Amino acid sequence: MKKLIFIIAGAMILSALSNLPIKATAGGYYTYNKALCARYLKLSHQALQNKNYARAKLFAKKAIQSDVFNRTAWLNYDLIVAKMAGGNLSLHSNTITVKSSAHEKSEQQNNAPTPSGGGAFVGC
Repeated sequence: MKKLIFIIAGAMILSALSNLPIKATAGGYYTYNKALCARYLKLSHQALQNKNYARAKLFAKKAIQSDVFNRTAWLNYDLIVAKMAGGNLSLHSNTITVKSSAHEKSEQQNNAPTPSGGGAFVGC
C-alpha cells in the first residue's frame, strides 16, 4: 500500500513538473504558443501566395519564434528563403534541395576543361 501511494505521489510530482516552461536562457523561460504559430503560418502562406516574399519571411520567423520545435514552421521558412534566392525546390525524404540558375552556372564553371599546354613550371 505504501508503494502505491509513493508511486501516485511521484506521478503527480512529475506531471506538475512537466507543465513548467522550458528554461531558454539564463534570464528567461521559453513557452510554446502553438495557436500563435498556426496563425503566423497561415499569414505566411497567404503572403507567399501573393508573392510577397519579404512579408512571408517575416511571418515565418514569427511562427518559429512562437514554437521553435514546429517542423512545419521551419520547412515553411526554408521554402520562403529558397524562393527568395530564386531557386526551384525539390522535396526528397523530408529535406529541401535548392537548384537555382546561379547554382547551375557555378556547376558549369566547375566542369570547365583543365588548361593544357606548356611544360612543367620552372621557378625563378
